[in-house]
Amino acid sequence: IRPRDWSSDVCSSDLVQSDPLGALLYASSGDAMKTAEFEYDMVMTMEPADEAAAEALGPAAEALAGFTMTATGTGAMEILDAAAMKNKMRMQLDMEAAGEQIQMEMVMIEDTVWVRAGADAEWQMAEADQAGAALPGGMDPNDMLEAFADATDVEWVEDTELNGESVSHLRFTVDPAKFDMSALTSTLGEDASAEDIEALLKDMTIDAEVWLTTGDLQLRQQRMLIGMIMSMGEELENPDARIRMNMDATMRLMNVNEPVTIEPPVE
Repeated sequence: IRPRDWSSDVCSSDLVQSDPLGALLYASSGDAMKTAEFEYDMVMTMEPADEAAAEALGPAAEALAGFTMTATGTGAMEILDAAAMKNKMRMQLDMEAAGEQIQMEMVMIEDTVWVRAGADAEWQMAEADQAGAALPGGMDPNDMLEAFADATDVEWVEDTELNGESVSHLRFTVDPAKFDMSALTSTLGEDASAEDIEALLKDMTIDAEVWLTTGDLQLRQQRMLIGMIMSMGEELENPDARIRMNMDATMRLMNVNEPVTIEPPVE
């Protein structure tokens, strides 16, 4: 429910400052943005959750403390029906971890996803809810809009400039329990139990920032900081063996509401 009909208001800086939640909800409604191209950057790190975890993990603790995974990519998205979470997206992504490099391409048309690892690989098709593991955090338009709708503690940070445009910078948090459970299951593996998911949610934090254009509240940049603790207690037979994962993902949008082409891949 929007606090006001933003489409009929002049979205001044004072209005955004006085009602940052309303501004965020309008930006997530699909009224402000229909299409966009994007750039994406992500850094994920791991470390022992605490001193007890470092001792329980043994020799693996040092390796985990130095683990970093990075991802950079480009793509385009089209919001077909924000309320029904129907979207289209294509992207190319370069990932690197532990000295290994992976190139991935993905096309999403509503509930169907095609993915391939490398330009010479064959496309693999799956239902969208089965392909959650293929998308790094903060990329899926569904997750992005859902995060806005479930935002709490929304606050205006400042008015500033981003790439020559006047924007309002907002900050908020998201209740992890409201996130898509299929995405959580893909993080833990297909055999994840309700207890596994509950344990993950207990220590998960999701903080976000967005930059919205002054006047029409179009999203220009989004940053998500996700922290979680995963247990390796069963594998190492020690309940203290826990790993902290931190992800910092930023998506920058360009050419908003300009025509984009997103079609199923040619087999």
